[in-house]
Amino acid sequence: MSTVESSRDGVWVRKAFDADRFSSPVVVFRVESLRNDPVTVTVSEPIPSAVPTDAVKFHPEFEPENWRATGDRTVEYERHLDAGEKVTTLYAATVDPETARRVLMDPPTIAAVTPDAATTQGGGMAADRTEDTQRDRGQAAAEANADDVSTGATGRRDGSPHEEPARDESPRGGTRRDETPRNDSAADRRGGADESRQRSQREQNRNETGRRGRGGGGADADGGRRGHGTDRRRESGTAGTTRRADREAARRRTASGGWATRYGLPQSLPLAGVVAGAAAFLLGFLGTYLLSGDALDGAMSSSDLLFVQNPSASGGIDPEYLTELGIESPGTAQLVAWLYHDLHAISLGGTFSVEGGGQSVSYDVAMEYAPETFMFIVPPLAVAVGGFLAARYLGYRVEKRATKAGLSVALGYAGLAAASAVVLAWESSATVQSGGQAATYAVQFGPDPVSTVLVAGLLYPALFGSAGGYVAARTA
Repeated sequence: MSTVESSRDGVWVRKAFDADRFSSPVVVFRVESLRNDPVTVTVSEPIPSAVPTDAVKFHPEFEPENWRATGDRTVEYERHLDAGEKVTTLYAATVDPETARRVLMDPPTIAAVTPDAATTQGGGMAADRTEDTQRDRGQAAAEANADDVSTGATGRRDGSPHEEPARDESPRGGTRRDETPRNDSAADRRGGADESRQRSQREQNRNETGRRGRGGGGADADGGRRGHGTDRRRESGTAGTTRRADREAARRRTASGGWATRYGLPQSLPLAGVVAGAAAFLLGFLGTYLLSGDALDGAMSSSDLLFVQNPSASGGIDPEYLTELGIESPGTAQLVAWLYHDLHAISLGGTFSVEGGGQSVSYDVAMEYAPETFMFIVPPLAVAVGGFLAARYLGYRVEKRATKAGLSVALGYAGLAAASAVVLAWESSATVQSGGQAATYAVQFGPDPVSTVLVAGLLYPALFGSAGGYVAARTA
């Protein structure tokens, strides 16, 4: 199932194409809100000219009431989402599946993300109430200060200087300030201190009154500043939530879909089959080399691996005898390749011939080697791993499509198997002079290319590659 994704303002939309689940190809939308507040989401989906408008259908079980046609070859899906809510919807296109896949899989367009009106109004009313409260408090303070100013030490309302009333310094009807004090020096000191405090109070009240006057209704201005601060904090909180939601959407994008989507690689089924199949063959070859390479070298050195089939007897090919003739012995990579093909039940064969010196004979050559029983698991396991990798690369989660991805490993596996059958075949010859006569000794041995393609290229991917793809879908 191929997928594309988009995100905006904390809303994540994943769009997938599915041609197997219903009778007609469908485009599936998974819409998820990563926000902490309810929103209304609008997803716009253009209908290309290759798809007739009457070919677009809405499934009765996937919210058809939330879809509408805008009249300009565009359909829109609009849905209210609570905080953290996720929904799935789809529409069908009754056209050829390949055409639908080709023209309908552009990334989804999130046309609008609108916060819930009640939440927005509620937040605004709360802010207004806060500002009103602050403004009322400021106004009350201003009026109290104004009363103090009008009757206090700064002067009368008409601006005329205010004469300080006489204060009763005595506890109960004692001597007033306008009376002759008993101690002139003490009275002077008290009077000077009181006058200094009064001047300081008058200056403070005058400055406070000037600040309020210049502020044009200081309480209102101060409340406005507080209101703007509240708005900025609210906007900052919303922006932080959006950023966190976008980061979460990015994390989910990297955690979902196939490796091709995750790393921005081409989503090509043939390419996935070639790469995964080649990797599977190399993995199986490497496993065989590590598990049996030394044993094959030992069997070849002791003449217990390759045998010449004489009409009357069978004799092992001795590497020392080949060296005396001038024929190059096979290397370890060739021995491993033959065994790996033999583990697939691919036929191996060759000939040993002598021409000249009074003789012209040709004998069949066979490999007789009994590997450990567990070695027969290596090729199926390697092919199954290849099918698993192909399905995971493409991100297929539907068993049918993942099985097809597993089958595609034949493209790479058969290619390397056939190449190894040709490149690693054993072909060597030498001419020996004996008694004035020359005799040419030649040997050739390797897997049969035809059975290699049929068995390694078709049978094994059909059985085990498809199984690996199926497992990938089931465990996705």
